[in-house]
Amino acid sequence: MRPQAPVAGDRGPGAARAFLTDFGLAKSVATGSKLTRTGEALGTPAYMSPEQARGEVSVLTPATDVWALGCVLYEMLAARPPFEGETTAAVVAGVLARDPPLLSRIAPRIPAGIETVIRVCLQRRADRRYRTAGDLGRDLDRLLAGERPSARLPRPWRLWAALAGGAAAALAWGALLAAGGGGRPPPLAPPAADSARDEAAVLAARARRGRASDPTAAAGLLSDALAQEPGRHEWRVEHGLLLWALGRGEAARAEWARVPPDAPEGPAALLYAGLEELFRLEEGRLGTPSAGRWLAAVPAGGGRVARVAAVATAYARGAREEAREAARGEAGWEFALLRGMIEAHIQDGDLAAAERELTVALSEGIPFAWTYRNRAQVRNALRNPEGARDDCDTALRLHPRYPLAHLTRAQARSHLGDDAGALADYDAALGAGVGGAGAVFNRGFLKGRLGDLDGALRDYDEALRLDHGLVECRVNRALLREQRGDLAGAESDFGEAIRLHPQERGLLTHRASARTRLGDFAGALEDYEATIRLGPRSAEMLFNRAQARLLVGDFSGAVEDCSEALSLEPGLAEALVARGMARLNLGDAEAALADVRAALLLRPGVPEPHANLGVILESRERWREAAEAFEEFLRLAPASPRAPEARAHLERCRARLARD
Repeated sequence: MRPQAPVAGDRGPGAARAFLTDFGLAKSVATGSKLTRTGEALGTPAYMSPEQARGEVSVLTPATDVWALGCVLYEMLAARPPFEGETTAAVVAGVLARDPPLLSRIAPRIPAGIETVIRVCLQRRADRRYRTAGDLGRDLDRLLAGERPSARLPRPWRLWAALAGGAAAALAWGALLAAGGGGRPPPLAPPAADSARDEAAVLAARARRGRASDPTAAAGLLSDALAQEPGRHEWRVEHGLLLWALGRGEAARAEWARVPPDAPEGPAALLYAGLEELFRLEEGRLGTPSAGRWLAAVPAGGGRVARVAAVATAYARGAREEAREAARGEAGWEFALLRGMIEAHIQDGDLAAAERELTVALSEGIPFAWTYRNRAQVRNALRNPEGARDDCDTALRLHPRYPLAHLTRAQARSHLGDDAGALADYDAALGAGVGGAGAVFNRGFLKGRLGDLDGALRDYDEALRLDHGLVECRVNRALLREQRGDLAGAESDFGEAIRLHPQERGLLTHRASARTRLGDFAGALEDYEATIRLGPRSAEMLFNRAQARLLVGDFSGAVEDCSEALSLEPGLAEALVARGMARLNLGDAEAALADVRAALLLRPGVPEPHANLGVILESRERWREAAEAFEEFLRLAPASPRAPEARAHLERCRARLARD
């Protein structure tokens, strides 16, 4: 910061004042002096770049900050700074002359990719580092996504240096011999190419050891190994498998395509490309057309790869029983995977066996995100939603943007009563374009259960736009419309559902109820008659038709239906009340009175029969008893829709009593 002019309260122009120059750095500034003199180093020694340590202030660039960031990353992972010393001079000497200890020796579990990134940050030549912190950040993002960083360490120069140094040493030693000296010349340094091969082999071994626990890190290690040894096709095959496990099928196929078909690993690369195409479940289906092309390219013969390809080919062309038989008794994770998939997706498949086989495939092979998701589907079907949810959690850790895992976890969470979690998963799957009409309907159902009726209705509308024949959705929309007072819409939805499933008696009953509330009593009677024709006859169906017959004035038919209903279910109080009202309309008040009183004996606390009893007694001019019946009804149901009507009857009875 530039010195500021004195302000009120200062002790005079010559008074000592402090100025903030940098966070963590402070320096005395004399009036009129430059902030930094040529050749003067500023900075915290453990984080200073070589150019800072040399005092080359004029050449500082963003790459200087990249060095400091690399030091911070190193210390976060190693729990020590990259350069240490007992004195500042010792630290600075290390910055200028030494490479920091390899992270892989301090913390062997650190992925090779992050070590490469930090080593690039700590290149002593600024032009070999990341140009900016943004470039560094983008490589860190690639690592988090399981990709290889873009930056590369400078190619080994030690072979040339060793040879050149060795030649110079030999010449010098020859001069000493000529002068009478003795001894042997120093040995040459080992070739750098051998060192690179050794380092690549170490990376590949670390990848193999860690692939089950951390396939993302293992993929990064193999990527680094292949950068140094691109001809190691067995590593390339395994790298493709890890990419596939992480949901990057296209990148996996591209990796396998780089393996020459005539290489020893060529058949395996073709097989895995075919299997990836066969099981591309991100698209929500099995057996993509190009799977057969890859599998057909696998050389025939008795080898294990050829036998796996034969099973997969049979499965791809739909000969699943043949595939099941061919895979029987074979060992290895590929066969276990195929057996699990076959049992999970054939009509008479053994789901328990499918779960066992997929578990073997996961424990013996590579932890594929999509295999976890498929086992989750099986576990949902086996009514193990906890296991299904846990499998989907694992799949999403491996492949965070895996919409089908969200879809399967939504089903598990819904079974577990976690409606909010299931709704979030449906949102994630549908937001990625996966799920279709069924998922939209399920999300609408959850919204309705959580009280978001408008959202539920929107989802039902969208689901039916996608699949007009989704009967469950149409019925749910009809019920929701009925609940919201849209009786015409409800009747329309029930009608379309009945057209698609004319034998469903429940649909007919629902539409009859909507028609009754709309005042279409003849339509309601037609629906109730259809339910009885579909049979078998039940007391409930006969009672429903009796009510509809009452509404259209068919009192004799109502009496018949109620009598038959009571023969099937003698304790059906509602049928006694309905028959009593039908008999009253036929002029048989005494029989009507007997029916309603019998209903009250069966269900004394129900209010409706008291109102009906009052009507019958009123028709017989038994005003006091009628008034008592209406009073009891109002006591039991003061807020009933029939309360105003009952009060009017009660007032009429009281007026008649007063007059008499």
